[in-house]
Amino acid sequence: MQSLDIKNIANANGEAIPLLPIVNLKNTHFATGSALLYIIVLGMISSYSAPATVDMQLPGSRFRDITPDEITWIASLPQVSGVVGNFLSGYATHKLGRKATLMFVSTIYTLGWLAIAYAPSIAVIYLGRIISGLCAGTCAVAVPTYIVEIAPTEIRGFLTSGFQVAFSVGVFLIIGLGAVLRWSWLAISGAVLTTSAVCLMVIMPESPRLAGSGIQNW
Repeated sequence: MQSLDIKNIANANGEAIPLLPIVNLKNTHFATGSALLYIIVLGMISSYSAPATVDMQLPGSRFRDITPDEITWIASLPQVSGVVGNFLSGYATHKLGRKATLMFVSTIYTLGWLAIAYAPSIAVIYLGRIISGLCAGTCAVAVPTYIVEIAPTEIRGFLTSGFQVAFSVGVFLIIGLGAVLRWSWLAISGAVLTTSAVCLMVIMPESPRLAGSGIQNW
């Protein structure tokens, strides 16, 4: 019995022709990496208070008299505002699109980091943490949706698993930088990474409305 090559067929000249179209996944991986930068920033937001509040209490810091209650608020405020961001993201991604939502919150995200870095008072740090948490909550919904919709089914699971990896990288990054940077420079590093993310997303395409429906556009 003649074996059948299920991957290729032969034309009249005997040349192999693939039954399935060959899709270049380089752009898909690049777009996924760009979107996951927002999740790295999310990890940085979540763990920023650990090294930052310790540094705030050291000599030379303008907040060396920070109280335990204030430290608790700095740590917890992004978790509270993040819930609001989760709800807002569902509406925003539906109305504006996934990419547009990420780019829109990037400016606010950066302002939140800069408010923390240059805060003249604890109240401004609170404000910056609330803003950052709101944007982080928005990105936590928009990024997975974007990745799922641009990824072909063959690698969709692999790419979406990058969410937790990117979050862990963000936690490790902020803790590592906290060993060598003051708390204000830690916040500036978050602003720099957010700016890098939006610069990359500018050249990325918008995702299709339905998962997998627009892979031909790549």
